Amino acid sequence: PSGGGGGALGHSVEYLPQGNHVAPRFCGRHNTSERRVKAEERQVKCSACRMDLVTNYKEFSLCNGCSSGQERCMICGSNAPQAGFYIPSAARLS
Repeated sequence: PSGGGGGALGHSVEYLPQGNHVAPRFCGRHNTSERRVKAEERQVKCSACRMDLVTNYKEFSLCNGCSSGQERCMICGSNAPQAGFYIPSAARLS
């Protein structure tokens, strides 16, 4: 789909979850691996699209697609205007 219409979940097309095919964004507090606290793997839901994922990040807010599309940090949901390039294995689909 293209254009500005709503997607299957009522989101704009650019906000639809894209799984592991796009790098998430990270804010200044979480922009290095050392700043992203790890824990045991667990199942989580994206706070925007509600997609189920498995992560080892202790704190988690958005899936890769929503993080990138909304320019928000995957970890805390804060503003993250700089595009990411690293696709963490911790954000795989469950």
